[in-house]
Amino acid sequence: MISTNLPAPTVAEALRMRLIVEGGCICCWEYAELGVPCEVHHLTIAGHHGAPRRGHAFTVGLCVWHHRGNAPLPQAFGIHVSPTAAYLHELVGPSYARLPGTFRDTFGGDDALLRLQSLRLARVAASYIIHPGRYADPHRPGGFAP
Repeated sequence: MISTNLPAPTVAEALRMRLIVEGGCICCWEYAELGVPCEVHHLTIAGHHGAPRRGHAFTVGLCVWHHRGNAPLPQAFGIHVSPTAAYLHELVGPSYARLPGTFRDTFGGDDALLRLQSLRLARVAASYIIHPGRYADPHRPGGFAP
């Protein structure tokens, strides 16, 4: 677990993070329409590494390539060889950890990522036979999505 100065997530924030993981990497969806497993990335106040986190509601799903610049398992992309950084960059776009400026040029800043994540969460929640519940969404009135 990563240490943070944030309090424990609320029920709605924890549900948001669970739905993010179920939904996959927003950058892989946006760039290549690939459903790739992801990690929860907390957006920061200044939009840069090391700045204070904005909170658990300000989170997006990024795969290990987009989040940390690590090559994921080949199966995540449906290939049979270990992907190189150049291959991943071409397939699903730049890595935030390796090329933050190029990443922002390609996918937008933190607020653009947050909007993409809100749209993806709505699709994930709509896929449930029984709605998963109210999850944290800073783009919705009151901060929750129904």
